[in-house]
Amino acid sequence: MPEKEKSKKKETIGAQALKLRQEAKSPYHDGDVTELQREILTKDYIHRLAECVGKAEKDTSLYFPYYILVMVSKEPKYMQNVIRSRFGYLQTPPVPNFDSILYIRRYGSPEPEFLWAVPNKEHVAYFYENPTEVHPDMKPAYEQVCKFASGELYTETMKDFQKECARMNGCGFPKPSNAATQNIVLD
Repeated sequence: MPEKEKSKKKETIGAQALKLRQEAKSPYHDGDVTELQREILTKDYIHRLAECVGKAEKDTSLYFPYYILVMVSKEPKYMQNVIRSRFGYLQTPPVPNFDSILYIRRYGSPEPEFLWAVPNKEHVAYFYENPTEVHPDMKPAYEQVCKFASGELYTETMKDFQKECARMNGCGFPKPSNAATQNIVLD
């Protein structure tokens, strides 16, 4: 292979991950929260979220409101700092779980609305056990973690779902013909 072609060859994800790992400022840096925020702000994340909404819009069994669930996972098989996001849509809200982000798509709304994000187990435990060490900027995240740990996050999500359904079809629950569409459709 000529020298010019080698220099133009695209860097692999593993090489990029190793480079980022070596650039970490602290030997204790695990980067979960920072890397997750970076991942969410990338054009690829926004594009994939819009792509998932587009697929949901074409699904004739789906009606408003519906939910977009993003499941985030680290890929230790490859490198510790590689984060994968899987996007899916579902008719009813899921039970909140670790490493997940939920959006709702309401009727008449031009784009999905952020509902909540639950970090990994270690960060949930840290936030919950160390409330005095939470930075003021992280207060909304801390409040969500407390609601998640107490079960309130699911209760609030279900109340919002029932209120939205009532607004759409005059009752507090989904239309009977589509009530069994809890299965998540992943990309």
